[in-house]
Amino acid sequence: MGDTFIVLPPALRTYPEASEAALPSDLGLRIERRLISEVNERAMVNVDILERLLAVGRNSAQRSTIRLAGLFTSFSSSRETSGANDYDALMLRERELISELIRRHYDVRILASLDIPMVLSSWGYDEGRLQHRLFDLIEQLQRFSENYQNLQFAVDTHNRLAGQFIIGNSLLIHSLVTTTGVGYSMTAYETNLVEIENAVRTFDDAFEASLSLSYGIRKAMRLESVAGYTVTLLRSRLEHAGVNLDFTD
Repeated sequence: MGDTFIVLPPALRTYPEASEAALPSDLGLRIERRLISEVNERAMVNVDILERLLAVGRNSAQRSTIRLAGLFTSFSSSRETSGANDYDALMLRERELISELIRRHYDVRILASLDIPMVLSSWGYDEGRLQHRLFDLIEQLQRFSENYQNLQFAVDTHNRLAGQFIIGNSLLIHSLVTTTGVGYSMTAYETNLVEIENAVRTFDDAFEASLSLSYGIRKAMRLESVAGYTVTLLRSRLEHAGVNLDFTD
């Protein structure tokens, strides 16, 4: 299965309180603290959570803040829309649901590291798959970043956070293990409020620092759009990694 990279798992700590948390404000269901080491199961659970979140939101004016951190995050996908297997279909569905959260005016904050060498080595992307992922990311930014002010996208130049998905102050989905060619192969679902609050603070610190840096660079380079800034940054990173790849129309 390739090399495995392990992040120390805070979700494995033991707490005296119950192992489940009621999340009426965010999900309207109970989420159990758990570890998932099978990628299809993780994708199915994530899709189920997002679908329930959207279903609850149809009958409520309350909107949770959604925080996503990772190499790309599920805001984009490297999967093809035709001939997809079950896992590919689930990943495309997750991307679609993230997009729908943006359309429904949830506050969505995305922090992507866009670490090209790590994508090519640790994740096992070939150049064709990387090209598809970059094209999809830019297309998503062009579609949403200028039309939905509730979406904020920043690039983490220091690659500070592993894969994270935080729903409000109620649920932290945190990737603990990455396997070459597989991606996130172990994921924790954390409902302990202390862990979630710590994760939110860490995310927001990195996010605000990255957002501030990008504003300065965009102003200096006269790049008005988030998509334009991201294209410029990616071209620089691809050149630095020795990869000749066209990912724009």
